[in-house]
Amino acid sequence: GTPTITATPMQTATPASPTPSPTFTPTAAPACPNIVQNPGFEEDGGWMFQSDAPYLPEITTERALEGSRSLRLGIPPDGENREGWSAAWQAITLPATLDSATLTFSYFPVSTDLERDYFEVRLLDADGLPIRAIVHPWEGRSNAQGWLPVTFDLTPYAGQTVQLYFSVYNDGRNGSARVYLDNVHVEVCGATQGVRLQRIGARMPRFDLLQSVPFGQVHFTWARYGKRTPNADWTDCAHPTDVEIEWVEVRNDGPAVNLEGWTLENSRGEVFTFPYFRLGPGQKLRIWTDSRENGPTDLFMNRSEPFWDDAVDRATLRFPNGELATGSLCWFEAGGFPVACPEK
Repeated sequence: GTPTITATPMQTATPASPTPSPTFTPTAAPACPNIVQNPGFEEDGGWMFQSDAPYLPEITTERALEGSRSLRLGIPPDGENREGWSAAWQAITLPATLDSATLTFSYFPVSTDLERDYFEVRLLDADGLPIRAIVHPWEGRSNAQGWLPVTFDLTPYAGQTVQLYFSVYNDGRNGSARVYLDNVHVEVCGATQGVRLQRIGARMPRFDLLQSVPFGQVHFTWARYGKRTPNADWTDCAHPTDVEIEWVEVRNDGPAVNLEGWTLENSRGEVFTFPYFRLGPGQKLRIWTDSRENGPTDLFMNRSEPFWDDAVDRATLRFPNGELATGSLCWFEAGGFPVACPEK
Protein backbone atom coordinates (compact mmCIF):
# COMPACT_ATOMS: atom_id res chain seq x y z
CA GLY A 1 0.00 0.00 0.00
CA THR A 2 0.96 3.68 0.07
CA PRO A 3 3.45 4.35 2.86
CA THR A 4 2.50 6.83 5.55
CA ILE A 5 4.78 9.84 5.65
CA THR A 6 5.30 11.29 9.13
CA ALA A 7 6.56 14.84 9.31
CA THR A 8 9.41 15.42 11.75
CA PRO A 9 9.14 18.76 13.52
CA MET A 10 12.15 21.04 13.07
CA GLN A 11 14.17 21.52 16.26
CA THR A 12 15.04 24.97 17.51
CA ALA A 13 18.77 25.69 17.46
CA THR A 14 20.35 26.39 20.87
CA PRO A 15 22.63 29.43 20.65
CA ALA A 16 24.75 28.31 23.60
CA SER A 17 27.27 26.35 21.48
CA PRO A 18 28.42 26.83 17.85
CA THR A 19 27.53 24.24 15.20
CA PRO A 20 30.63 22.15 14.36
CA SER A 21 31.84 22.00 10.76
CA PRO A 22 31.02 18.71 8.99
CA THR A 23 33.87 16.20 8.69
CA PHE A 24 34.34 14.45 5.32
CA THR A 25 35.87 10.96 5.36
CA PRO A 26 37.61 10.18 2.06
CA THR A 27 36.47 7.04 0.26
CA ALA A 28 39.10 4.33 0.56
CA ALA A 29 40.71 3.21 -2.70
CA PRO A 30 39.74 -0.33 -3.74
CA ALA A 31 42.06 -2.99 -2.38
CA CYS A 32 42.60 -4.41 -5.87
CA PRO A 33 42.08 -1.61 -8.41
CA ASN A 34 41.42 -2.31 -12.08
CA ILE A 35 44.01 -0.83 -14.45
CA VAL A 36 42.20 -1.44 -17.77
CA GLN A 37 40.73 1.66 -19.33
CA ASN A 38 37.12 1.48 -20.51
CA PRO A 39 36.79 -2.14 -19.36
CA GLY A 40 33.08 -2.46 -20.21
CA PHE A 41 33.16 -0.46 -23.48
CA GLU A 42 30.58 1.98 -22.10
CA GLU A 43 32.77 4.80 -23.43
CA ASP A 44 34.66 5.21 -26.71
CA GLY A 45 38.31 5.39 -25.61
CA GLY A 46 41.03 3.26 -24.15
CA TRP A 47 41.32 0.64 -26.90
CA MET A 48 43.21 0.37 -30.20
CA PHE A 49 41.64 -1.24 -33.28
CA GLN A 50 43.27 -2.75 -36.37
CA SER A 51 42.55 -0.23 -39.11
CA ASP A 52 43.09 -2.45 -42.17
CA ALA A 53 40.72 -5.24 -41.10
CA PRO A 54 37.88 -6.25 -43.45
CA TYR A 55 35.53 -5.38 -40.58
CA LEU A 56 36.71 -3.00 -37.86
CA PRO A 57 35.98 -3.96 -34.27
CA GLU A 58 32.88 -2.05 -33.18
CA ILE A 59 31.47 -1.02 -29.82
CA THR A 60 27.85 -2.12 -30.06
CA THR A 61 24.57 -2.35 -28.16
CA GLU A 62 23.68 -5.68 -29.86
CA ARG A 63 24.38 -7.43 -26.56
CA ALA A 64 26.18 -6.82 -23.26
CA LEU A 65 27.01 -8.75 -20.13
CA GLU A 66 26.71 -5.63 -17.98
CA GLY A 67 25.77 -2.10 -18.89
CA SER A 68 24.48 -1.49 -22.39
CA ARG A 69 27.50 -2.06 -24.66
CA SER A 70 30.21 -4.56 -25.57
CA LEU A 71 32.91 -4.85 -28.25
CA ARG A 72 32.14 -6.91 -31.34
CA LEU A 73 35.02 -8.58 -33.19
CA GLY A 74 34.56 -10.36 -36.51
CA ILE A 75 31.86 -10.23 -39.16
CA PRO A 76 28.63 -8.37 -38.25
CA PRO A 77 25.36 -10.33 -38.34
CA ASP A 78 24.48 -8.97 -41.79
CA GLY A 79 28.06 -8.70 -43.11
CA GLU A 80 29.48 -10.35 -46.21
CA ASN A 81 31.79 -13.30 -45.46
CA ARG A 82 35.33 -12.03 -46.10
CA GLU A 83 38.72 -13.38 -45.08
CA GLY A 84 40.72 -11.51 -42.49
CA TRP A 85 41.35 -10.67 -38.86
CA SER A 86 39.49 -8.25 -36.62
CA ALA A 87 41.69 -7.21 -33.69
CA ALA A 88 41.64 -4.91 -30.65
CA TRP A 89 44.25 -4.40 -27.96
CA GLN A 90 45.27 -2.31 -24.97
CA ALA A 91 48.66 -1.85 -23.28
CA ILE A 92 49.00 -1.89 -19.48
CA THR A 93 51.96 -1.54 -17.13
CA LEU A 94 51.98 -3.74 -14.04
CA PRO A 95 53.59 -2.39 -10.85
CA ALA A 96 56.96 -3.91 -10.05
CA THR A 97 55.89 -4.89 -6.53
CA LEU A 98 52.49 -6.50 -6.04
CA ASP A 99 50.80 -9.49 -4.46
CA SER A 100 48.79 -10.52 -7.51
CA ALA A 101 47.54 -9.31 -10.88
CA THR A 102 44.57 -11.09 -12.43
CA LEU A 103 43.06 -10.68 -15.88
CA THR A 104 39.37 -11.48 -16.22
CA PHE A 105 37.00 -11.03 -19.15
CA SER A 106 33.93 -12.62 -20.70
CA TYR A 107 33.21 -13.35 -24.36
CA PHE A 108 30.09 -14.39 -26.27
CA PRO A 109 30.97 -16.45 -29.41
CA VAL A 110 28.67 -16.83 -32.42
CA SER A 111 29.97 -19.05 -35.24
CA THR A 112 28.65 -21.06 -38.17
CA ASP A 113 32.13 -22.38 -39.08
CA LEU A 114 33.79 -24.36 -36.31
CA GLU A 115 36.56 -25.67 -38.58
CA ARG A 116 38.52 -22.62 -39.72
CA ASP A 117 37.09 -19.51 -38.00
CA TYR A 118 38.19 -18.73 -34.45
CA PHE A 119 38.64 -16.30 -31.56
CA GLU A 120 42.01 -15.91 -29.86
CA VAL A 121 43.48 -13.91 -26.99
CA ARG A 122 47.20 -13.33 -26.60
CA LEU A 123 49.53 -11.57 -24.23
CA LEU A 124 52.03 -9.41 -26.12
CA ASP A 125 55.12 -7.58 -24.93
CA ALA A 126 55.69 -3.84 -25.32
CA ASP A 127 57.17 -4.43 -28.80
CA GLY A 128 54.03 -6.18 -30.02
CA LEU A 129 55.56 -9.67 -29.97
CA PRO A 130 53.64 -12.65 -28.63
CA ILE A 131 54.44 -13.88 -25.13
CA ARG A 132 51.81 -16.60 -24.80
CA ALA A 133 48.27 -17.58 -25.67
CA ILE A 134 45.45 -16.92 -23.20
CA VAL A 135 42.73 -18.36 -25.44
CA HIS A 136 44.36 -20.53 -28.12
CA PRO A 137 42.67 -20.53 -31.56
CA TRP A 138 41.84 -24.21 -31.14
CA GLU A 139 39.97 -23.32 -27.94
CA GLY A 140 38.34 -20.30 -29.55
CA ARG A 141 36.29 -22.23 -32.12
CA SER A 142 32.90 -22.03 -30.46
CA ASN A 143 29.23 -21.34 -31.06
CA ALA A 144 28.31 -21.31 -27.37
CA GLN A 145 26.12 -18.19 -27.79
CA GLY A 146 26.50 -17.52 -24.07
CA TRP A 147 28.93 -15.53 -21.96
CA LEU A 148 32.12 -17.52 -21.27
CA PRO A 149 34.32 -16.23 -18.41
CA VAL A 150 38.13 -16.37 -18.57
CA THR A 151 40.66 -15.81 -15.75
CA PHE A 152 44.42 -15.55 -16.30
CA ASP A 153 47.24 -14.86 -13.84
CA LEU A 154 49.42 -11.90 -14.80
CA THR A 155 51.45 -11.88 -11.57
CA PRO A 156 54.61 -13.29 -13.25
CA TYR A 157 54.71 -10.17 -15.46
CA ALA A 158 55.04 -7.67 -12.58
CA GLY A 159 57.05 -4.61 -13.58
CA GLN A 160 56.45 -5.14 -17.30
CA THR A 161 54.41 -3.39 -19.95
CA VAL A 162 52.22 -5.95 -21.71
CA GLN A 163 49.41 -5.78 -24.23
CA LEU A 164 46.06 -7.56 -24.12
CA TYR A 165 45.32 -8.65 -27.70
CA PHE A 166 41.89 -9.95 -28.79
CA SER A 167 41.22 -11.17 -32.33
CA VAL A 168 38.69 -13.02 -34.50
CA TYR A 169 39.72 -14.72 -37.76
CA ASN A 170 37.35 -15.54 -40.65
CA ASP A 171 38.56 -17.54 -43.63
CA GLY A 172 35.88 -16.09 -45.95
CA ARG A 173 34.36 -19.48 -46.77
CA ASN A 174 31.49 -21.57 -45.47
CA GLY A 175 30.17 -19.88 -42.32
CA SER A 176 31.40 -16.87 -40.35
CA ALA A 177 32.28 -15.97 -36.78
CA ARG A 178 31.96 -13.02 -34.43
CA VAL A 179 32.61 -12.53 -30.72
CA TYR A 180 31.27 -10.00 -28.23
CA LEU A 181 33.76 -8.98 -25.53
CA ASP A 182 32.88 -7.40 -22.18
CA ASN A 183 34.18 -6.68 -18.68
CA VAL A 184 37.92 -6.77 -19.35
CA HIS A 185 39.61 -6.22 -15.98
CA VAL A 186 43.14 -6.48 -14.65
CA GLU A 187 42.89 -6.25 -10.87
CA VAL A 188 46.16 -5.49 -9.09
CA CYS A 189 46.39 -6.39 -5.41
CA GLY A 190 49.04 -5.38 -2.87
CA ALA A 191 50.91 -2.84 -4.98
CA THR A 192 53.33 -0.85 -2.82
CA GLN A 193 52.79 2.26 -4.93
CA GLY A 194 49.53 3.81 -6.02
CA VAL A 195 47.99 2.24 -9.10
CA ARG A 196 46.53 4.60 -11.66
CA LEU A 197 45.19 4.51 -15.16
CA GLN A 198 47.73 5.91 -17.60
CA ARG A 199 48.42 6.20 -21.28
CA ILE A 200 51.22 3.80 -22.13
CA GLY A 201 53.56 3.89 -25.07
CA ALA A 202 53.84 0.52 -26.78
CA ARG A 203 54.48 -0.60 -30.33
CA MET A 204 51.80 -1.90 -32.64
CA PRO A 205 51.19 -5.65 -32.53
CA ARG A 206 53.36 -7.52 -35.01
CA PHE A 207 50.59 -8.55 -37.35
CA ASP A 208 53.13 -10.23 -39.66
CA LEU A 209 53.79 -12.75 -36.87
CA LEU A 210 50.44 -12.81 -35.12
CA GLN A 211 48.14 -13.23 -38.06
CA SER A 212 48.87 -16.75 -39.25
CA VAL A 213 46.38 -19.60 -39.02
CA PRO A 214 46.91 -22.44 -36.50
CA PHE A 215 46.27 -25.18 -39.08
CA GLY A 216 47.83 -25.81 -42.46
CA GLN A 217 49.39 -28.07 -45.03
CA VAL A 218 52.62 -28.96 -43.24
CA HIS A 219 54.31 -32.17 -44.39
CA PHE A 220 57.45 -34.15 -43.55
CA THR A 221 60.19 -33.89 -46.15
CA TRP A 222 63.16 -35.71 -44.60
CA ALA A 223 64.81 -36.91 -41.39
CA ARG A 224 68.30 -37.51 -40.09
CA TYR A 225 68.28 -39.99 -37.23
CA GLY A 226 71.74 -41.62 -37.28
CA LYS A 227 75.24 -41.20 -38.64
CA ARG A 228 74.53 -43.67 -41.45
CA THR A 229 71.41 -41.94 -42.74
CA PRO A 230 71.98 -41.56 -46.50
CA ASN A 231 71.89 -38.34 -48.49
CA ALA A 232 71.26 -36.11 -45.50
CA ASP A 233 73.18 -32.97 -44.56
CA TRP A 234 75.49 -33.17 -41.57
CA THR A 235 75.25 -30.86 -38.57
CA ASP A 236 77.01 -27.60 -37.81
CA CYS A 237 78.64 -29.17 -34.72
CA ALA A 238 82.37 -29.90 -35.12
CA HIS A 239 82.19 -33.26 -33.33
CA PRO A 240 78.53 -34.20 -33.28
CA THR A 241 77.06 -36.66 -30.82
CA ASP A 242 74.13 -38.93 -31.63
CA VAL A 243 71.78 -36.32 -30.15
CA GLU A 244 73.25 -33.46 -32.19
CA ILE A 245 72.78 -35.39 -35.42
CA GLU A 246 69.06 -35.99 -35.07
CA TRP A 247 66.49 -33.87 -36.87
CA VAL A 248 63.30 -34.13 -38.86
CA GLU A 249 62.27 -31.60 -41.47
CA VAL A 250 58.84 -30.31 -42.43
CA ARG A 251 57.64 -28.00 -45.21
CA ASN A 252 54.61 -25.72 -45.31
CA ASP A 253 52.76 -26.14 -48.62
CA GLY A 254 49.94 -23.73 -47.66
CA PRO A 255 49.54 -20.23 -46.24
CA ALA A 256 51.51 -19.02 -43.21
CA VAL A 257 50.84 -21.23 -40.20
CA ASN A 258 51.43 -20.81 -36.47
CA LEU A 259 52.75 -24.12 -35.10
CA GLU A 260 52.16 -23.22 -31.44
CA GLY A 261 50.67 -26.22 -29.64
CA TRP A 262 51.31 -28.68 -32.49
CA THR A 263 53.09 -31.85 -31.40
CA LEU A 264 55.76 -34.13 -32.84
CA GLU A 265 55.58 -37.70 -31.57
CA ASN A 266 57.86 -40.74 -31.83
CA SER A 267 56.76 -44.40 -31.89
CA ARG A 268 57.24 -44.70 -28.11
CA GLY A 269 54.69 -41.97 -27.45
CA GLU A 270 57.21 -39.30 -26.42
CA VAL A 271 56.03 -35.85 -27.48
CA PHE A 272 57.63 -32.52 -28.36
CA THR A 273 55.22 -29.57 -28.21
CA PHE A 274 55.96 -26.65 -30.53
CA PRO A 275 56.36 -23.17 -29.07
CA TYR A 276 55.03 -20.13 -30.92
CA PHE A 277 56.57 -20.39 -34.39
CA ARG A 278 55.38 -18.88 -37.66
CA LEU A 279 56.17 -21.00 -40.72
CA GLY A 280 55.68 -19.05 -43.93
CA PRO A 281 54.38 -20.38 -47.24
CA GLY A 282 56.86 -22.77 -48.84
CA GLN A 283 59.26 -22.59 -45.88
CA LYS A 284 61.04 -25.58 -44.38
CA LEU A 285 61.73 -26.14 -40.69
CA ARG A 286 64.14 -28.57 -39.03
CA ILE A 287 63.32 -29.82 -35.54
CA TRP A 288 66.55 -30.86 -33.82
CA THR A 289 66.80 -33.03 -30.70
CA ASP A 290 69.64 -31.20 -28.90
CA SER A 291 69.91 -27.83 -27.14
CA ARG A 292 70.86 -24.76 -29.13
CA GLU A 293 69.31 -21.40 -29.94
CA ASN A 294 66.20 -21.45 -32.12
CA GLY A 295 66.50 -19.75 -35.49
CA PRO A 296 64.23 -18.79 -38.40
CA THR A 297 64.43 -22.32 -39.88
CA ASP A 298 65.48 -24.39 -36.84
CA LEU A 299 63.81 -25.45 -33.58
CA PHE A 300 65.50 -27.39 -30.78
CA MET A 301 63.87 -29.83 -28.34
CA ASN A 302 66.52 -29.16 -25.65
CA ARG A 303 67.02 -32.86 -24.93
CA SER A 304 70.20 -34.59 -23.77
CA GLU A 305 69.09 -38.06 -24.91
CA PRO A 306 68.14 -39.22 -28.44
CA PHE A 307 64.48 -38.80 -29.38
CA TRP A 308 64.49 -41.10 -32.41
CA ASP A 309 65.30 -44.80 -32.66
CA ASP A 310 67.84 -45.30 -35.45
CA ALA A 311 66.59 -48.78 -36.27
CA VAL A 312 62.79 -48.40 -36.34
CA ASP A 313 60.70 -45.30 -35.65
CA ARG A 314 57.69 -43.28 -36.69
CA ALA A 315 57.45 -39.45 -36.68
CA THR A 316 53.89 -38.15 -36.34
CA LEU A 317 52.76 -34.53 -36.52
CA ARG A 318 49.50 -33.54 -34.80
CA PHE A 319 47.33 -30.45 -34.44
CA PRO A 320 46.93 -29.01 -30.90
CA ASN A 321 43.64 -30.89 -30.51
CA GLY A 322 45.37 -34.23 -31.14
CA GLU A 323 44.10 -34.74 -34.69
CA LEU A 324 46.58 -36.04 -37.25
CA ALA A 325 48.02 -33.07 -39.13
CA THR A 326 49.76 -34.95 -41.92
CA GLY A 327 50.95 -38.42 -42.89
CA SER A 328 53.64 -39.89 -40.63
CA LEU A 329 57.26 -40.47 -41.61
CA CYS A 330 58.79 -43.93 -40.92
CA TRP A 331 62.12 -45.72 -41.12
CA PHE A 332 62.63 -49.44 -40.67
CA GLU A 333 66.38 -50.13 -40.50
CA ALA A 334 69.51 -48.27 -39.48
CA GLY A 335 70.65 -45.96 -42.25
CA GLY A 336 67.54 -46.55 -44.34
CA PHE A 337 65.62 -43.91 -46.21
CA PRO A 338 62.67 -42.33 -44.39
CA VAL A 339 59.42 -43.13 -46.18
CA ALA A 340 55.74 -42.39 -45.80
CA CYS A 341 54.33 -44.73 -43.15
CA PRO A 342 51.90 -47.39 -44.28
CA GLU A 343 48.27 -46.94 -43.26
CA LYS A 344 47.51 -48.48 -39.90
